[in-house]
Amino acid sequence: MDSRSLAGAALAALALSAFPAGLAAQRRISWSPDGRRLVLSVEKPSGLLIVRVDGTAPHKLYGSGKQDLYPSWSPNGRLIAFSSRSDGDDEIFVIGSDGSGLRKLTRNDTGDSYPSWSPDGKSLAFMSNRTGSWQIFVMKPDGSAVRRVTQTSTNEYNPTWSPDGKRIVFESNRNGNDGDEIYVIDADGSHERRVTRSGVNVTFPSWSPDGGKLAICSISKGSAKIRLIDGNGSVSADSLAAGCLPSWSPDGKRIAFERQGKTEPGIYVLTLDKFQLRRILP
Repeated sequence: MDSRSLAGAALAALALSAFPAGLAAQRRISWSPDGRRLVLSVEKPSGLLIVRVDGTAPHKLYGSGKQDLYPSWSPNGRLIAFSSRSDGDDEIFVIGSDGSGLRKLTRNDTGDSYPSWSPDGKSLAFMSNRTGSWQIFVMKPDGSAVRRVTQTSTNEYNPTWSPDGKRIVFESNRNGNDGDEIYVIDADGSHERRVTRSGVNVTFPSWSPDGGKLAICSISKGSAKIRLIDGNGSVSADSLAAGCLPSWSPDGKRIAFERQGKTEPGIYVLTLDKFQLRRILP
């Protein structure tokens, strides 16, 4: 059995299944700082999987069986932050990239989720509904010094830091039935601005390493597409690929994402300069 067959067998053992089209929610992908590996969440049983970028050598990092989701690899490569319902509600944990040293960072009766490391590794942005709606917060990697960044009564989701660590990009449903749109705010909570005005559901923003573009998931009529946003907020007319949850590689040359639905669902890596698409996991 070759390495790719072994990878498929390992995933089968984890009972991985594709999500329904349009419900991109759990298989968030995060690159290791050296660009050689990916960490992602799997659904059944719930857990975190690390795999090489070519799809080989998958191994389970952690699994409570209770919605272990949204992993984010630290800039120094030593830690992975994620959310889990292992204690009954959504809380944020960190674990060593070797599977050691599991620590719980948040302790609330409400939900804390979608952690994202700052580029210097000194802070984690995350979303929490402790105020009654989902808002963006920042804390230190030990769970201390929690502070609120967004100040709305609507729901704000899925924060990601800018490469220079000065801003946080997120999505918001404050526009109601028009769908989520992308916003950017300074890390101290000032100078918020709306980035997109697309009129469709625009989700899961991922900043390019040079800070010049955002990769997003655009969902319209049940179809999810990976598109790019430039510095002016213009969404590309042409999609890069069918899929969602885009994640830029550290060198900016590739984007990993998930494709759902009936046609070849799985985890893909797109090499941008060659426009070469490779399916690495089912």
